[in-house]
Amino acid sequence: AALLVGWAAVQWEVQDQSDNYVVEQFGREVLSLMPPNALFLTMTDLVTNSLRYLQVCHHYRQDVFVADQNLMSALWFVEGQAHNFP
Repeated sequence: AALLVGWAAVQWEVQDQSDNYVVEQFGREVLSLMPPNALFLTMTDLVTNSLRYLQVCHHYRQDVFVADQNLMSALWFVEGQAHNFP
């Protein structure tokens, strides 16, 4: 246990990503380019999750509807989104 704690203490500075905002900046840039009330179709977890993080946690560009095309074939997703597109 002591060895693990020692290793963690030495590696903390190298592994600490708390000041890394690359994904957040990417998401903000993508959403800032969208027109109001846009439908944005995505295909990857990086894009989908970075945009949803900003919308849910930072309340940024909640007018843009982000839909992952890979999820659109899942019945649970289609049923869950039906109220957004009657």
